Amino acid sequence: MKKLELGLNEIRNLFHNPDVVDVENVKINFKPPDVEGLKQYLIGELSFNEERVDKGITKLIKHGGNKPIQKSITNFFAPVK
Repeated sequence: MKKLELGLNEIRNLFHNPDVVDVENVKINFKPPDVEGLKQYLIGELSFNEERVDKGITKLIKHGGNKPIQKSITNFFAPVK
């Protein structure tokens, strides 16, 4: 069993006082996806199915792959019948 380098109080302090980034100083630049890079990583390194990756990339590009998309919470749940 590996011994922890931090003590219990130090770990507790990390949870109660985490290092955070000031969002006022963060700039996110959205740009078109690197299709070849995505395919190389997902198919070549993670062994994803090529057909499914192609479909996902097509959807990504179709829906504006360089624009942020904010989803509503209702997108994550099926409607109650």
